[in-house]
Amino acid sequence: MMSNNEIAIPKLIALTQGLNNDLRKEATAKLDSLESEHFANFILELCRILASASESTSIRQGAGLLLRKCIGGGRSEEFRNRTRERWASQQEQIRHRIKHAIVDVLGVPDEQVRNTAVNVISNLALIETLQEWTDLLPTLISKCLSKNNELMYSALKCIGQIAEDDSAHMELQKYSPKILECIAHGMSVSNGRNAASVQSESMKCLHHIIELIRPNMQVERERTIIFQMVCCGASNGPNKDLRLNSFMCISRLIEFYYSLLAPYMQSIFGITKTTVEKGINQNEDPDVTKQAIEVWSTCAEVEYDIMCENEMMQQQKDSQAPPVPARKNFGFVNKALQLMVPIYLKALLLQSEDEDEDEWTIRKAAACSLELFAAVARDNILNYVLKFVEQHVSSADWKQREAALGAFGYVLDGPAPDKLVGLTTQILDIVLKLMGDSNQQVRATAVWVFGRICDLLPDAVGSRNILQPLVKALQDRNSICNKACWSIASLTKYYSDKQVNNACIYADQNAFKLIQELMSRCNRTDNTGTVIVSIHEAINNIIYFLPEGTQQTVQALQSLLVSLIKQMQDCCGVITKNNSNNMPEQVMYKMAGLFSTIQITIDKLGIGCLNEEMTGNIMTCCCSLLQKDNDLVYEEALGCITYVARCVGAHFQKFLQAPQVQELLIKAIRLSTRNESICRIGAGVIGDVYTSCAEFISSNPQSLQPYTDRIVAELLTILINTEIHIHLKGHIVDSLTDILIAHGTYAYRYSNDILDKCLDIGCLIPPDDADADLVDTFNEIRVSIIDTCRSCMAELAQAQQINDFQKYLPKIHNFFNAMAKDLKRISVEVLKSCIKLLSEAADYCDPGTKQKLQTSAVSQILQKAGSLSKQQPELAQQAQKAFTQIANTAN
Repeated sequence: MMSNNEIAIPKLIALTQGLNNDLRKEATAKLDSLESEHFANFILELCRILASASESTSIRQGAGLLLRKCIGGGRSEEFRNRTRERWASQQEQIRHRIKHAIVDVLGVPDEQVRNTAVNVISNLALIETLQEWTDLLPTLISKCLSKNNELMYSALKCIGQIAEDDSAHMELQKYSPKILECIAHGMSVSNGRNAASVQSESMKCLHHIIELIRPNMQVERERTIIFQMVCCGASNGPNKDLRLNSFMCISRLIEFYYSLLAPYMQSIFGITKTTVEKGINQNEDPDVTKQAIEVWSTCAEVEYDIMCENEMMQQQKDSQAPPVPARKNFGFVNKALQLMVPIYLKALLLQSEDEDEDEWTIRKAAACSLELFAAVARDNILNYVLKFVEQHVSSADWKQREAALGAFGYVLDGPAPDKLVGLTTQILDIVLKLMGDSNQQVRATAVWVFGRICDLLPDAVGSRNILQPLVKALQDRNSICNKACWSIASLTKYYSDKQVNNACIYADQNAFKLIQELMSRCNRTDNTGTVIVSIHEAINNIIYFLPEGTQQTVQALQSLLVSLIKQMQDCCGVITKNNSNNMPEQVMYKMAGLFSTIQITIDKLGIGCLNEEMTGNIMTCCCSLLQKDNDLVYEEALGCITYVARCVGAHFQKFLQAPQVQELLIKAIRLSTRNESICRIGAGVIGDVYTSCAEFISSNPQSLQPYTDRIVAELLTILINTEIHIHLKGHIVDSLTDILIAHGTYAYRYSNDILDKCLDIGCLIPPDDADADLVDTFNEIRVSIIDTCRSCMAELAQAQQINDFQKYLPKIHNFFNAMAKDLKRISVEVLKSCIKLLSEAADYCDPGTKQKLQTSAVSQILQKAGSLSKQQPELAQQAQKAFTQIANTAN
């Protein structure tokens, strides 16, 4: 045991590295205590140990680990907040001493120690912020401009790591000219120890600050120096890291400063082309080669974005939107086609016999870039690719066959469909044949190409019978089966869109035969979860797009449903018998898949397709699985309850009255803080089951009253919880509205609380910088809240208590005021709902209530709707009618 006397920190560190478990634990506890009780002195001592040449390497490494744990251990918001609070509690003088001590460590000879200091300094810069640590950047810049290579390296690395965080950009940008000077100084280092590392780190630092140097890039002389540096760094040389970082810089420069590239593109083209060619011939480092390819992929992405922007602007020319200056497209990709595409095609021949699907290779980088080129160059790329396909697709060499197939697949998205459909029709027979090739990689690529055709150019498949090769692909390896399922999903949608009711999959009983093949494939023991999901997505698409047909089709679906329920029961039995938490994931995926397919089948067959026994079996399985708390199955089991309730209607009331079902639904919505997705589905299920049982509830509300009281209370608690995302609140409002509607004239028990809380939520306004999705969410909630108001008003009118509606007017006014303040962003759907509410209020309410609705906010909303007479003439007319109705206060 340790003595109670104080033990020096180096000795404690040594004990934590020893073999004696008891002493190791005790030393660790002592170090934790020192950190907690003497934070400042503890940090200063660790800095001293780090910088001390007299301490052993292992002790210094241990000190470094402790220091990182205290200050440089992570960049999560939780860690930063905790560290920031502790740091702020130290006296300013102590903080200054600690910062000075750790910055001094940047100059020690040991690289590992310096790297620890870099991590701590960069993290501390975000905790204290650069605005407060005012002398950090000048100090680092001074060290970068020194003649000490180790110091330069560490200071550059520190600046680069600080720049990784967006919150530091404003302060860093003030120093961008000086930082560029540091980078140029580092690049000029050619002699001395670690010169190559200094050059590499200089380029890496540039990569991190590229978006901050816009003012420098606007000056031609400075811009030229920057491009000369990166091109020089990327050129052939022994420093791999420098070349890699240089190509990364070129990609970022293209991304941020495309409009300024023209004078330098010839140099960039020459360097990248030479590098990629050498890489394909295995005379260049693979990582450098892939990064050189990435330069052209980035260029293609930028040019594709410009094309899309300019096409959209062309379409909007007749609109009232203010014109936006078009970005110039220099067409670098089209200019590079002749020389770069043949190189990419050659790279496609770099397959290996045992290729790892997850490994990012030169071949995959080239394929990705070729695909981007096709999106930009469109028809122009076909001449280069089709010749390669013709030459190699029937080759005796499997690598050439596979490369030809891949090349064709990569360019299917870009060229005009009219041009591609004819070409694809010609090659389709070869693709189908190669789906059964003796080589697994050829088969995989052939099935992928077929999937691309089904997705992008289904007209090329048309009504052709492709079932035999497709079924064969389903029985192949998992990766191939996945792609075959994707093809099925795409084709079924195509047949539905084109209303081709008797083609291929949907000819005779082929759909059900294919479903049986898929169900059989799902039972294989080597399946992964991804394959099971793909199989059920294919089955679900076949059923969903099944043409409305004969009695024979209905009978086949009913038989399928019986079979699915039996499989569900068997699978559920396996799961419930297993009391451990080690149930194979495959079984849970299968269960989730069966639940999803049962939902689709019930929906397709429609109301009344379930008898009492089937309903009971499904509900028993759903309840059993919901108790397992498995996220894979939970959502699908909840979804199943919704479909069962819709199908059996009022008969569902016996399940809604069952305590087990009630508790499981409450449990689902209580997951709001842990799993909002499940809570959202749970809220939807509650709304659906109440809607299905509305007739029973409205005539006998007392039977469910204790449960409904609990449900409403739970939903309202979630609604007013400020930690819950606004998107979920919209689903909660919808569920509460369904509960109100289900109660009919008895809704008054809940209407006051529900409408009160909903209107409070309606007064929220999205922030000024909210993106389109968030604004849409707010508008959806506004529509839901208006629906709640309309439901309450209708129920009050039905109960002949419409005068009670007046007590809600103050909050309704607040709601309308909030919408009027956000008038530019409210949607047409919100306007329509507002007009319906005002029109119904005019019908239901007395003249005094109508007069109270004549507010400035209401007028602004109606004027907004009326101003859309060209785009929404019917809406404008309805707005005028509503205005007249509420203005008419005569009895």
